[in-house]
Parts: sequence; C-alpha cells; structure tokens
Amino acid sequence: QGKQIMAEAHRNDDENNLVVIEVGAQSARQCLLAAQAKFHTHCVEPSPKSFKQMQREIYRELEVEAAAAAAAAAAAAENVNTNNHDRGGENSEILTTSSGRFIHLYNAAAGSESGKTLDFFTTGGTGDHVGEFDMWNMKPGKMPDEFPPEKRGEVIKVPSIKMDDLILYNKVQPFELQIMNHPKLGKGNKKKAKAFFPPPPKIDQVFALKIDTQGFEPSVFSGLSESIEQHKIQYIMTEYWPKGMDLIGKRSDQCELSVGILNSLADAGYKLYALPLVAHPTAFYVRSELYDVMNDWTRRPLHDFKADCMYLRNLEILYPNENYYMGYWTDILAVAPGMELFQPTNKHVTEKGRKKKKVKRPKLSN
Repeated sequence: QGKQIMAEAHRNDDENNLVVIEVGAQSARQCLLAAQAKFHTHCVEPSPKSFKQMQREIYRELEVEAAAAAAAAAAAAENVNTNNHDRGGENSEILTTSSGRFIHLYNAAAGSESGKTLDFFTTGGTGDHVGEFDMWNMKPGKMPDEFPPEKRGEVIKVPSIKMDDLILYNKVQPFELQIMNHPKLGKGNKKKAKAFFPPPPKIDQVFALKIDTQGFEPSVFSGLSESIEQHKIQYIMTEYWPKGMDLIGKRSDQCELSVGILNSLADAGYKLYALPLVAHPTAFYVRSELYDVMNDWTRRPLHDFKADCMYLRNLEILYPNENYYMGYWTDILAVAPGMELFQPTNKHVTEKGRKKKKVKRPKLSN
C-alpha cells in the first residue's frame, strides 16, 4: 500500500518536492526506498553507531546507482557515436540523477526543543532509546549485568531537534554526510559532494511522517504541535507503546501521556486508525493463546482512547508471564483533514470472474 500511495501522490514529477520524514530511523532501508521514489527524505537518528551504519548503507547504494548510470550513459553515447566528452562516473549529470539528492540525514534526537543535550542509551540496535532505563525489565537503571556486553550498551549525550523547527521554520540543517572524506565518492571533490547531496528545498508540506522512538514519542509530538495544528503533515504513523511512554516519562498515571498524543491529533482534526497489537516474541513462549487474543479486534475498545490504552496495559495482568515485562504496543495511523486513506482491495476468483471487496479499517475514536 505504501508503494501505491507513493506512486499516486508523486505521479513521476521530480519538481513536486514531496517530503517524507522518518524519526528514529536506525537503518537506511526505508530512507533509501523513499529517496528512490523521488521523495525528499529526512531521516533522524540519534545513535552515532546506527547513523554511521546508515551512512555506509547509503554510500554503497549510491555507488551502485552511479555505476549503473555511468554504464547506461556510456552505452547511450556509444549508440549515437558521441565521444566528445567523458560520460563516466565523475560526470555531474550522472551524479545529480542519484538518490543522494533526495536524502537528508540528522544525527540527533527529535524532542520538545532544539539545542538541548539528552542522555541516550545505545548499542546500535533497534532498542536504543533516550534515557538510562532497563527496557527488558522496564525499570530505571542499567541493563542487567548478565546481559552480554554488546547488549548492555552505553549511555552517551546526543543533541536534540524540535521537528517544528525543521518543518515550519527551516532552522535545522541536515548533517553533512562527509562525502568529501569518503574514499570512493569524495576525495576532496566539493563539486561532487554537492551533486550527490545538495541542500534540501524548503519544506512546504510533509506527505508522510513515521515516528518510532521507543517510548519517547510524547516529547517528539510536543515538538510537532504547531505542524499538527496547521495540518502540515498529511499522514503520520507512530509507534504507540503506553508502558514505554510511562517509563521514560517517569509517570505513575498510566496512559496519560499516550492518550495525550491521540487527543492532540484528534483535536487537530486527524482521523486515527488502529493497527494490530505487537509484542516481543518472548511474550508468546508460555502464552501461545496470545496470538489469537491480540488479533481479535472485537476485544479492543476502539471507541475510547483511555479504554484502549488500558486494554494494552492490562494484557499483562490477564495473561501473566514471569519472564516478560515489556508489555504490548501497536502503531497508530493519523490522517489529516481533507486527505483520503487509500483503500486496498481483496480480490478473490469466482465463477463470474474477479470481484473486489473493500477492507474495513478499524478506526480509533474518543
């Protein structure tokens, strides 16, 4: 469905300057996919380890693209017997066809303010998060000593950026990819670096925003309040992990932070759609019936934000597991006023041929 939305929204027009943003990227995979679809892609990742890995992934992909473009250009030139200038990998025309001109990276944590310094726990994996918390046992402090060193990680300081400053005020500039120092792509060639990674155009509208920050979402949304109120973001996909939000926010009033996010979106006129529940695989080791429970939509009180949040929190009480404390989470899709959600169809063959059946999406309301 994501590819369908991209294709319909972009219509192969390079000048649309459509924007997507990923907050908590961890990997370059989705950044590259969006950039290759010609979306200006802003990817925010606090972990230096993950950020460097993202750079390496992007470098490798751009090398492949540049080599393919050079080969195609050389073949085309040979076909028309045009040999009066070099069409190789150094040609700026080839470089500006690269996905690199659509990728904009930020080695920082999205938060409620720009210019702050935050404690950040990192191993370079998918569980990196703001603050020093034992996410496995869901309590403040370091990871257990029995964990292998690569899982215990370290707490470092990272800068913060407010997403309103990026979206509305153009105050945040992308982190330089240090392309000039890259042994294969750079070699001190500033012209080449600018061809691969020119400055992004000013953001007018964000087509899609994805947020996955391991419980730090309330602070991220706090820094997005103006953009949401002005409907500058058409589609928002956010991880929704109430237990993680309460832990990082140091809150004893369960669900207040997570429900606050949903209320802010609903108050701004966004339609909210619920996605299936998710848990760490450990949750199912002794409670295999959870698969059926979590996929039973009739159990979820989608008519009430607080009730649905408490349903997620109370699953641990209803289905206890002495070896599992991380709780349950989901994703929420928010659609701005005036925007439509693409309706996929289920096709099934009958004697009369193919028929289309619309899939009803579970809508979350308050």
